[in-house]
Amino acid sequence: MEVQRILKKAEESLAALSSLWNELGLDSATQRAHVEELSRRAEEIFDDKLKQERNVRDQCILNIERCRSKISHFSKQLGQEENQSTSSLNLHLLQELGRLNEILEGLERVSTQPQNKKRKILGRYTSTKLINLFVFRPRNNVLLCWMIC
Repeated sequence: MEVQRILKKAEESLAALSSLWNELGLDSATQRAHVEELSRRAEEIFDDKLKQERNVRDQCILNIERCRSKISHFSKQLGQEENQSTSSLNLHLLQELGRLNEILEGLERVSTQPQNKKRKILGRYTSTKLINLFVFRPRNNVLLCWMIC
């Protein structure tokens, strides 16, 4: 386990440092000051990492909220009713963000199609369904739609 490895490294390093400091003739007050400095620096490393990861989480939550807002906008613009596909499924934040981005990408692709193609695509589905992913290949006019009901 990584925690054990970190603790073991700290213990081994402090023992080696103590031995070096004794060999150098540093008094116990100076050694204590060095240990306190090391402890402070280690705390800063962990605190910085924790702050960084919290920022990532907060940004992810913000991006999820933006995706939901855009999905709602595109759904209304395309005359589709919103449904449970954009509600949380107790996924990890990064998984949920990925799923919402796929839905948003599909809606954005549909919304950029000419009106007659939009009607053709959306006419195939009831208004309680939401387009999740849309792929258009102009060469052979293949339309692939995956739906979330």
